[in-house]
Amino acid sequence: MKWFYIDESILSGDRRQGPFSLEEMNAFREQNKIGDNTLVWHSGQNGWAAWETVYKEIDAEKRAQHEELERALEDLVKKHPELNFRYAGFLVRGVAFFIDAAIMTLVGSLIFIILQKLDLADAGTLRPLLSEYSQNPFSKELSDKLLGNSGFILFSVCSILAQTFYTLFFTIRYAATPGKMLLRLKIKNGDGSPFTWKNAVVRYFASALTQATLIFYGLGYILAIVDPKKRALHDFFAKTVVVHSTSPEEPLRNS
Repeated sequence: MKWFYIDESILSGDRRQGPFSLEEMNAFREQNKIGDNTLVWHSGQNGWAAWETVYKEIDAEKRAQHEELERALEDLVKKHPELNFRYAGFLVRGVAFFIDAAIMTLVGSLIFIILQKLDLADAGTLRPLLSEYSQNPFSKELSDKLLGNSGFILFSVCSILAQTFYTLFFTIRYAATPGKMLLRLKIKNGDGSPFTWKNAVVRYFASALTQATLIFYGLGYILAIVDPKKRALHDFFAKTVVVHSTSPEEPLRNS
């Protein structure tokens, strides 16, 4: 858009100055080269008018365009809420994972103590065996000893049930485990549709496959580094993403 103004300091001849850009005209106004009553004209304008009148019209038009654009963006986000997601990266998800793992380690210790108190597990036998197995996890002989230990079988079953309850309860109720809640992370469907208990169940059992990739350098988790949406392997199966909460006030409980 080209702008012109009438230079009132010129008493004869062509007093029209220009063309200028709107930015230059604003600078002239700040330098008092033009005033509110200076006659101005720009391409597309019907006739000459005072700067103050024309500028107010343009300012109002810009505000209207800005408000219209904001409404259009709001409508777009309502139709496609995934556009507003801030995906949680590998590191923050890793921290949340270790927080949950620490909690489950405490729960596992409590389970073992209870089993020991009930004479259902022998710590004197099981702990050395577990320590030996951790140093050589591919030993068939040690694996057979563990599988033949009733205390280990009972402890494993109780631990798996506790982990399943822990993960599914918090994921279904809050769409986040305690580790994720502490870091203000939330699990959502990748397409922005409501996250349901079915999604939580699929995601939990798919996570077992991701954990199995630890023997292959954790490829299932490393996917979160290279994927644009920061998804791990189980996220692909469950069609979910992990995102940052949009604000500190946003409740983590799933509606």
